[in-house]
Amino acid sequence: MIIDTKNNVSSRKSFMKRALNFSKLSEKELVIMGYFKLIFGGCNPRCKKGLCKALMREIDSGFTLIELIGVLILIAIISAVVVSRIGITSPDLYAQAEILKTRIRYAQLKSFNSERVWGVRIQGNKYWLFRDGDLSNRVPFPGEESDTISIPSGMSISPNNMIISFNFKGVPCTDQSGSNPQNTDRTITISSGGDSVSIQITKNTGFIP
Repeated sequence: MIIDTKNNVSSRKSFMKRALNFSKLSEKELVIMGYFKLIFGGCNPRCKKGLCKALMREIDSGFTLIELIGVLILIAIISAVVVSRIGITSPDLYAQAEILKTRIRYAQLKSFNSERVWGVRIQGNKYWLFRDGDLSNRVPFPGEESDTISIPSGMSISPNNMIISFNFKGVPCTDQSGSNPQNTDRTITISSGGDSVSIQITKNTGFIP
């Protein structure tokens, strides 16, 4: 193999001249200069024209650590939201589940504040809010005119005959009077076609994830 020394020297000189003007350097050449910094730890002491220092200033310019961390946090948040929605093809189905969760939590909050038994009764594809341990004593949910809520057509609730009441301590119960605390976690499922969303009511605390 024959190496053309003259051409190599000429190429190096050409590179050094163009390095003085970064706009003429290719991306590959800038990467090479970056490696030069990593290997030699800074400017070459033999550099007479301050070329290395100029190159290092240009290469060092970029994102700060805080900016990079901010971007990573944003990506993590977006990823978590996307992953949590995987498998839910119907936004309306997910929305109905979130609404029912909020209304069950509302019943528990009313029990805490009033020291009365409040609850939600599910019957068929309808549900309503009741108070004082009386299923017939219906109270409209906030923002609703009717005291009975019907889920949209095409959706179903399972089980479709269920009582979720809360005693004055906020403990979830299975009867309308709030005297029979649930001894296991209970699950409500809202379905539409092949999709479904589950709502879990935790025993003792009534926590709904």
